[in-house]
Amino acid sequence: KVSPEWIVEGDIKACFDEISHNWILDSIPMDKRILKEFLKAGYIENYHLFPTEKGTPQGGPISPIIGNMALNGLENALAMRFYSRSDGTIDKSHQNRHKVSYVRFADDLVVTADSPETALEIIDVIQAFLDPRGLKLSEEKTLVTNISEGFNFLGWNFRKYKGKLLPKPSKDSQKEIIKKIR
Repeated sequence: KVSPEWIVEGDIKACFDEISHNWILDSIPMDKRILKEFLKAGYIENYHLFPTEKGTPQGGPISPIIGNMALNGLENALAMRFYSRSDGTIDKSHQNRHKVSYVRFADDLVVTADSPETALEIIDVIQAFLDPRGLKLSEEKTLVTNISEGFNFLGWNFRKYKGKLLPKPSKDSQKEIIKKIR
């Protein structure tokens, strides 16, 4: 049993809509006047202008970049907790007895763990990282799952069958493909 058996499936609730303007202005190395103008530009829907009080404007050209900058560092927060030596240094070659590995795309993330207890601790570390940014994990979409039950990520379902990992298109992805074919 070398592979991790537990998965944290994480989704950041309304990520681009909720990022704190104060955090953005304090943390993103860019001309603050231009950044403020961008954040207050709002968005147009059905010929109406909607101002933005928080988050980044929907469809804005730098919104994905700001979102990535807000989430940059989460890997280090997890490493500080699960890869730190007694002197506080991070060493990924150091034995990872909790089997924590992390991957993220936009506001969806997957983190592996050795136990449900470690998975819950991972959720706490992630939420502590998100708090100063004005972000929260979605309680409905953030799950702790055993690999034998499978989990979905980026349109794929990953599940362990008879000791082997089997990736396949998720049921939602299969439905979308069938819908397009018809």
